[in-house]
Parts: sequence; C-alpha cells; structure tokens
Amino acid sequence: NVYYEPNKIITGLGKIVRLVHDVHARRLQIQEIMTRNIAEDIVRVLDAKGVYVETKAKHLCVCSRGPSDDTSHTYCSYALGTLNNKIYSL
Repeated sequence: NVYYEPNKIITGLGKIVRLVHDVHARRLQIQEIMTRNIAEDIVRVLDAKGVYVETKAKHLCVCSRGPSDDTSHTYCSYALGTLNNKIYSL
C-alpha cells in the first residue's frame, strides 16, 4: 500500500505501481530497506509532502526451510513527512 500527500506534482497510480514492481520489487533485498527506498523515491521524485508505504511479502526462508509455512506473510511500513506521525489501521 502506498499513500502520499502531493505537493505540486500529482501522478497517476500506474507510475507508482511501476516504481514498486519494475524498480524495487525485482531485486533480491531486505524488505525493510525496500520499503524505505520506495518511500524515499516518492518523496524525492514527486516532492511529496508526506508518504506512507506498507509492504506485504512472503519470505522464502519461512516458506521452504524451518517452519515450512507457505501461508505466512510479513508486513513492513515506513512513513516520511506529514504522514510520519499518523496511525494507520490497514
């Protein structure tokens, strides 16, 4: 989930989806860092007043090794600017 408060630039949702899927989600990386990088890119590129990003991921180490639970997901969130101090119930 991505929430942002625009400043002067408003973008279409397709561009945000492309940023997440084509730029960030294709790499092997740590979920917390990916979530932070998505938020920072939105603030940098769109000059947004605030952004809140929440990611939901399946971790292969949980699915294939150890507990072998392929139904579990891990959520991670990151907020910047005016949305930094908001509490979300997603």
